[in-house]
Formats: sequence, C-alpha cells, structure tokens
Amino acid sequence: MTTTVDEADDLIERAQRKGVKLVSCPGQMLRPVFQRCRELIQEGALGHLTWAVTGAAFGTYHERERVRTGDDPLSNINPARTGAYRR
Repeated sequence: MTTTVDEADDLIERAQRKGVKLVSCPGQMLRPVFQRCRELIQEGALGHLTWAVTGAAFGTYHERERVRTGDDPLSNINPARTGAYRR
C-alpha cells in the first residue's frame, strides 16, 4: 500500500479527514463471511467486543507468496513489516 511509514500515516490521516475506511486488503472486507461478522458485531450478537482480530491461512499465507520473491523492492517485501501486520 505504501513504502514508508510517513506515506502510511498520510493515508491514515486523509481517510480520517474524509470519514472513510482505509483497509490494506479491500477485497477481504467485501467477502460474505466478513460482512456477516460485521453484522453480528453490529447486532450485539457477540456481546461487547473490545478487540477483534481475524485471520485465514491458505498454505503459507503471505510469507512465501511467489510475488514476494522478486528482485525489485516493490515485490520483495517482508510481510512482517507491512500493513498486513502493523500500522
């Protein structure tokens, strides 16, 4: 999504000013299972939540994706240091 912390902070600030959501994997938020999770939370079906983390692993998840093995700095990214795992 960005290559520096300053760029990421700028995106976060812009999203907050515009009142929109900023997600690192926008396709995921549209999946029916996650839409249903949102509904359950909004309906209060899960009680009062203070923190929620979800995840899914398909094989090796993001750590060993082929796209992350290239020589250029935009494809060879350590997922542990990117938006999927930290702010």
